[in-house]
Amino acid sequence: ELTEDMMSKLAMMNPDKPEQVVKFLRSLHEATTLDMVLEFWINALLSNPMTQVVNVLSNALTFGLAIPERGAAALADIALSVARGTPRTRFIGEIDAAFRGGVMGITEANRALLRAVATGLPAEAVSKLEVTRTAAIPGVAGEIIRTPGRALIASDEWFKALNYSSELYTVAYRQAMQEVRAGRLPESEFPARWAELILSPTDELDEAARTAMRYRVFQQQPGAFTRAVMQARTASKVGPFVVPFVRTPVNIFKYALERSPLAFFYVGARQFNMVGAGP
Repeated sequence: ELTEDMMSKLAMMNPDKPEQVVKFLRSLHEATTLDMVLEFWINALLSNPMTQVVNVLSNALTFGLAIPERGAAALADIALSVARGTPRTRFIGEIDAAFRGGVMGITEANRALLRAVATGLPAEAVSKLEVTRTAAIPGVAGEIIRTPGRALIASDEWFKALNYSSELYTVAYRQAMQEVRAGRLPESEFPARWAELILSPTDELDEAARTAMRYRVFQQQPGAFTRAVMQARTASKVGPFVVPFVRTPVNIFKYALERSPLAFFYVGARQFNMVGAGP
C-alpha cells in the first residue's frame, strides 16, 4: 500500500521520464535471492552474441516486410472494393508513407536507444525480459550482469520507435486519403491534412501506431491461453527457470502463422478469442 509520503514523491516526478517512476516502484520491493538468481539466469541466456544478432535481424525483417505487405494489402483492397462496391480503405501510397515515416523516425529511434542504454528500462512496462523484478542484483556487479538484457531492450526500443513513426505516417495517410475519396476533403488540401494528422494524431491513430509497433517487435499482449501459461509459470518458483520466455516465442509463432497457408484457420480462431490478434 502506498503511503502519503510515497504518493507525494510520485506526484513530484517528471511525467516525461517514466523510468523515474519505474525505479521508485521497484525500490519498494526488496529483491530476494530468487530474484537475483533469476536475473542472472535470464541475462546468461541472452549473453550469446548470436542471440542479440538474431533479435536485431528479426526486428529488421518484420520492419522491412511491413512495407511490401502494405502494397499487397492495397492491391487486394482494390479487388475487394470493386467486388463489394465499397469505398477503398487501403492505398498504394501507403508504401511511400511507411518509408518516409521510417526515415523520419530514425532520430527518435536513436534517442530511444540511448535512453534505454542509460536507464536499462523500456519506455513501456512490457519488454522481452519476462521478469517480475529488474535490477535485483545491486552494485557494479549487477550492472555488468544486466548488460545482455540492456542490449536487448535498447535494440527493441530503437525498432519500436522506428515502427511507430512508420505506422503513424501510414495510418495518417490512410485517413487523409479516405477523407478525400469520401468528398470530405479537397484533394489540394491532402498534404496539409496528412501533416496535421502526423503532428497531432487522434487517439485512434496513436493507438493504431502503438499496436503495430508492439506487434512488429513481438511484444503485443498475449491471448487468454498464453496469459494462463504465464500465470502458471509465475506461480511456480521453478517455472521461470524452466520456461524463461513465453510471450515472445508465442508472438513470433503467431506472426509466422499469419503468413503461412494456415492463416485462414488462424483468423477463424481469432474470431472466437482463442488467440491474440495482430494490428
